[in-house]
Amino acid sequence: MPVNLDNMLLTACKNGQKGVVQAFLKKGGIQLDKRDAQGATPLYYASAKGSRDIVKLLLDAGADASIADNQSRMALHMACQAGNRDIIRLLYDQGAELDGTDREGRTPLIYAARCGKSEACRFLLELGADKTLTNEDGHNAFALRAVRGHTQMQRIQEMHALSSTFFGSSLSIA
Repeated sequence: MPVNLDNMLLTACKNGQKGVVQAFLKKGGIQLDKRDAQGATPLYYASAKGSRDIVKLLLDAGADASIADNQSRMALHMACQAGNRDIIRLLYDQGAELDGTDREGRTPLIYAARCGKSEACRFLLELGADKTLTNEDGHNAFALRAVRGHTQMQRIQEMHALSSTFFGSSLSIA
């Protein structure tokens, strides 16, 4: 039975095996955006695992940051769920869609909020994520956090609202 290098790359990314990924990239002849049965790519798995170095290697080699899995989740959704600011930045810099939604209408900001990743939420807002977008149930990121009792998220919302109001008004000129 022949060895499938594309599947081995997916597995190496799932497991955070940087040396194996480097060897595959050096060897060449692999599909960087190969999808598994769930539609996930090596970049998706490296982002979910929090393997910043692997994410960078894949992006530098030309991996597509905008590919979604069968549930319409992208690598950015996974990085936000893990709360990994460095990976969020790498994906954003490669054109990942800040407000892309999965099948249930959840944005990367909603993923970060649901998982209590306040620093990731703050960073996404700084990058320009739309805090008003809602999932298919009509909840935005901050509503989901309030329901789950995360006061840190409420403070981020208040600070973001205050800075938007103050710096976007005539008071900011004074």
